[in-house]
Amino acid sequence: MDESQYVDRDQRAIWFSVLNMRRWEIVMQDIKLDEMSIYTGESKKSAVLDSFYSKIGLPQKEFEEFKKIAITHIPTISCTADKNDCTFPQRCSDQVLKMPNLYIQLGTKDVFNVPKKHYMTDIKIGNYPGCRIEITNSGEESVAILGTPFLYNYYGIYDLKNSRAGLFAHKSSEGTITKGGVDRSVEDSILPGWAIFVIIAGVVGLVAIIGIFIYVRMRNKRLQN
Repeated sequence: MDESQYVDRDQRAIWFSVLNMRRWEIVMQDIKLDEMSIYTGESKKSAVLDSFYSKIGLPQKEFEEFKKIAITHIPTISCTADKNDCTFPQRCSDQVLKMPNLYIQLGTKDVFNVPKKHYMTDIKIGNYPGCRIEITNSGEESVAILGTPFLYNYYGIYDLKNSRAGLFAHKSSEGTITKGGVDRSVEDSILPGWAIFVIIAGVVGLVAIIGIFIYVRMRNKRLQN
C-alpha cells in the first residue's frame, strides 16, 4: 500500500466487503446527479471497480434517467442506440458548468463525488470540436461499472486475503467523500405494496367474519327466547 498518497497521515481507506471476487463487486446504495437521486430501488444494486474500463457504466434504468436529465441541461446531446455514447457538438469546457456532478453511494453511508469535468472528454465530431460524456449503459440491470472517470480521483486497494476493497481520495483528487448517504436497509425491511394490501385485506376479512359470527349467534339466542 502506498501510504504517501494519503491526503494526510490520519486518513484511512474506507473498506467494503466484496460480493464477487472475480470482478471486485461491492454494494451500491444510491446514485445522484447533484441533489437528485436516479436510483430506481427496484432491486439491490452493486458496483464493480474496474481500472481497465474507460467509462462509468450505470445500470440500465439509471442510465436512461441520466440521459433524460443530461438532455434537459444540454439539449444538443445525442446518444447512439447501439453503443449508448452521448455527445454534443461543442468543447466540453463550453458546457461543463451546465452539467450536474455525479454522486455514488457505496456501502452504508459513504458517498463518492465524481466532478462533472471528469466524466466529459473532448473529441472531434467530423472536423468540428465535440464532447463525449463518459457515462454509459453498463448492460446490466443492477450493476454499475466504475472505471477511469471514478478511479481518477480515488485510489483503490484490493485485499484478496480478506475479501475486501478499499478506496480513498489521493493527494491530487478533486473528488470528495461524505457520510450523508441514505440507509436503504430500512427500505429493504419495508414490505412491498402488494404484501401490505394482502395483510390489510386479510385483517378486514377476519374482522368481518367475527362480526358475522357474533351477529348470527345473538340472533339465534333471540329466536330461542
